[in-house]
Amino acid sequence: AIQEGRGKIHCKISKADMKRLEKAGFEWR
Repeated sequence: AIQEGRGKIHCKISKADMKRLEKAGFEWR
């Protein structure tokens, strides 16, 4: 379920947003 939700989020946000989340300490793995 977690991986499924992560996939949906991954599709919705841009790579720039991903980098912003990573800088904020968001864990993708």
